[in-house]
Amino acid sequence: MKLNREKCNFTRKELPFLGHVINDERISPDPSTVQKIIDFPQPRTVKGLRSFLGLAGYYRKFVKGFSQIAAPLFKLLRNNITFIWTIDQENAFKRLKELLTSAPILIYPDFTKKFYLYTDASDSGLGAVLSQKDDENRERVIAYASVSLKPAEQKYSTTEKEALAVVWAVRQFRHYLLGTTFEIVTDHNALRWLFTKQSNPTPRISRWITTMMEYNFIISYRPGRVNQNADALSRINSVDH
Repeated sequence: MKLNREKCNFTRKELPFLGHVINDERISPDPSTVQKIIDFPQPRTVKGLRSFLGLAGYYRKFVKGFSQIAAPLFKLLRNNITFIWTIDQENAFKRLKELLTSAPILIYPDFTKKFYLYTDASDSGLGAVLSQKDDENRERVIAYASVSLKPAEQKYSTTEKEALAVVWAVRQFRHYLLGTTFEIVTDHNALRWLFTKQSNPTPRISRWITTMMEYNFIISYRPGRVNQNADALSRINSVDH
């Protein structure tokens, strides 16, 4: 056995490893896996607030008293209410972000179980959520991710943006997914065939197909109205927020 000294760490008190920070006392989530939620900007419009509540509401089954906690935020969605962000909304917003980035919503990966990768693309960015199901078939989060689209990428067609979201997310979570069988969940039905049944793909799609050939996956379709976890992250930097 040979060791590369440059890639080895000795006498370290703490070490990041596969989405975790490990020390002599505990194993905790790597802050980078939840940073996108921690940094989620304060909603400035009803549309932005709906997007955040869609993400939070997706995991409401794990949040005791969700309706009471989120009540100040839902209040701003009423037709006869002016959108004014007060300390009540700010406290509710911060509390929900705390709950989204801690147990029981956030879990450690179990490499004996199947991974689910939720992806979405908007006109401004890409979003992804890596999760697994618990023994009661409930979805639990392992990591969140999002990124803004470059100017050239913003000109892609809708299908190309959604395909880019998949390729980017798989690369983002490569250390979890390589060598396993996982399921990609998207709200863009065309992706179910894009990576497998393209007879004459464009050069860009062809490169993405080559990238995806390294992985063992299936793609399933879920309508956007129930795919709000990744949807909110793809719009995190939208001007509508």
